[in-house]
Amino acid sequence: MATTRPFTDNVPREDYSDRHVYQTPSWFHQQAGRYDNAPRPPYGPMIFEGEYAAISMNSSDLYAPVSENVGRLEFSTLMSACGEASYAIGFER
Repeated sequence: MATTRPFTDNVPREDYSDRHVYQTPSWFHQQAGRYDNAPRPPYGPMIFEGEYAAISMNSSDLYAPVSENVGRLEFSTLMSACGEASYAIGFER
């Protein structure tokens, strides 16, 4: 099993992948179809999205200081919840 970031290509390929994703709400929304054409076992790894969270509004510095609309989110927002939800709906497809 490998714990990876979302764009890691491990060689040799792992059988199971535990992904941890921290990004902006818009990134999650854009990635809603991420797994639509992903190879399924036995041709690809079994993927477990172990952790994911929309943590920042700043795509160039996710860990910038807490600041409304320009930096790290202090609290969840409707935008972050919707981004995470669209990403999670993609898991179900």
